Amino acid sequence: MDGVLNKAVFVDDDETKNEGFVVSYVPKSNAVHRALGKTTSDFYKRHGDSFTPLSTDEIRALFFRTLAPDLELVIETENRGSVRGFTNYESTFCIENRGAGVGRFASVYVGLTSLTKVSNLQYWDGEGNTAFRLGKLLEASDFYSRGKQFIVNGDILIYPGQILRLFVAVFVMEGESAPPPARFKIFAEGMLPKEGEVA
Repeated sequence: MDGVLNKAVFVDDDETKNEGFVVSYVPKSNAVHRALGKTTSDFYKRHGDSFTPLSTDEIRALFFRTLAPDLELVIETENRGSVRGFTNYESTFCIENRGAGVGRFASVYVGLTSLTKVSNLQYWDGEGNTAFRLGKLLEASDFYSRGKQFIVNGDILIYPGQILRLFVAVFVMEGESAPPPARFKIFAEGMLPKEGEVA
């Protein structure tokens, strides 16, 4: 890479001993760099007089220019009681920022893994209506069962450690069955898309 400078520093300035270290200057870039040797190809950091391997998160923090958000879907579910063989649940779908950067322009797809034992399901904004002040709840019928897409308003920032409560799903389940797990996919500026499953 252009601009990389290396300087060998020998113990007691004696090149014949072949002991010392190398100082390298690597200019800032979007690429990740490492030194390769005959016996190792890992990334290391120095702690005192020893070297330890770097984790993936430490490498990302060293080489990415900006701090990135790490948005995760969180579901807060409350049992609202049973009536005539059916159990009512209220599940609040939230985005939690577990990263070090601010989340913006977020969007999340949510769909259920199964509709077995789901007798009824309604979506609300948390205040019992469909105003959805934090964004728009859209149909996403091709994303698992009862798929939805929530697009967070562009002026809303999700700060590190913050939980943003997006919408509520009210389940009526047969017997005492819990609501099914949800599949999700989250997008945000400066973050690789993330998908997974949460109950």
